[in-house]
Amino acid sequence: MNNHPERIAWVVLLASFFLCVGLAIGVPWLGRYVILHATKPQDVMLEVQRAPLRVTIAGRGEPVAAGEHRDSIPERTVIATDDTAGRLIARVPEVDGPVLGEIQIYNDTEMALLTARCPFFSPSRLPNRIALEIWAGRVRVDIDDLPQRSTIAQIRTPHGTFKLEQGTYDVEVGEGNSEVVVREGYARIASHGLEYPVRAGQRVMLNEEEITELGPAPSNLIANGGFQAPLTEGWNTYSRDVEFDSQPAGDVKRVEVGGDQAAVIARQGMGHAETGLEQSLNIDVSDFAVLELYVRLRIEDQSLPVCGALGSECPVMLRINYNDASGVAREWLQGFYFRPDHNVPGNQPFCSTCSTRNEHIQVQQGMWYPYLSANLIPQLSQNGEGPTVIESIAVYASGHSYQSTIAEVELTGE
Repeated sequence: MNNHPERIAWVVLLASFFLCVGLAIGVPWLGRYVILHATKPQDVMLEVQRAPLRVTIAGRGEPVAAGEHRDSIPERTVIATDDTAGRLIARVPEVDGPVLGEIQIYNDTEMALLTARCPFFSPSRLPNRIALEIWAGRVRVDIDDLPQRSTIAQIRTPHGTFKLEQGTYDVEVGEGNSEVVVREGYARIASHGLEYPVRAGQRVMLNEEEITELGPAPSNLIANGGFQAPLTEGWNTYSRDVEFDSQPAGDVKRVEVGGDQAAVIARQGMGHAETGLEQSLNIDVSDFAVLELYVRLRIEDQSLPVCGALGSECPVMLRINYNDASGVAREWLQGFYFRPDHNVPGNQPFCSTCSTRNEHIQVQQGMWYPYLSANLIPQLSQNGEGPTVIESIAVYASGHSYQSTIAEVELTGE
């Protein structure tokens, strides 16, 4: 029997008091902490542009071949490409949520999506965050802020870490170094215990020993290549060579596709017609060592298999008009199609009437395709002499009926 009941009473009273005070302070503090710091996964989709991709879902062991789009890509998913390509699109996890980041994955690339999260509650001051790890290859990263919240991307490579703000960046990882090109935005590189700022228009390389600024980023020679302004700025649209007077010409329109601006080239008719956009450049490239063409395109419809009987009627064709070292006017062409020809023999896989006979590239219908050329200087050279002037560039469709979408056009040189 307890001879000191008052002691027990005081212990119970004090314990209850401190518990009450602790709950009164702790519950609001914990609630505030959760509201300010809780996060949720973003909605990440994998867009397969050239199949198949090798995808390893976190915790599921061996990679699987991905030939179609995949929604709800979880964190810690590894993606690898060979002669293939894809794109990750991260959105706010709500119906028609805005895009926070797009990661274009080129061929021969291996990377992982480490994190893609956004605040759970709107009062939180945390930014949206995307984290990637790239072991080899090349990616293009587009980061978008929301009106009330910024987005931060962090990219790890074997040679350092890049912290990226809103903008557009190219990151390439080779055997002995990593390179970042800031096209738009601002990046900070952490490596060797140092933090190095990289601003728009700069290109930086880092390896295991040092960080080196390589000079200005390659300049884009195309005006309004992302179609952010009306097509009348920089471009001339046209439809010509309509074979039959009774048939309609084609049309070029600027539209919004997935939050981005793009140009749609379309025609429904019989007989031949050519419809497209062209831009006059007249740029001296005699001192250029590198010239690359990047176009993101999608083909929705085409009536002729491959590119017609002569290989000259593709639903998307790229044409560069230039002067060689002797001042002779020449052209470079590249065609794209999705509809095969099951006849044997079938239509030509290249333009048989053109001076350039690059083999046409088959893409998947209705899927974005990122075309990145090799260095064009050797291709445009004659007898070891490089081109002197790029006169113009055209993106067009040729044939009977076609519909194609062009989202980005870049001709970069250094």
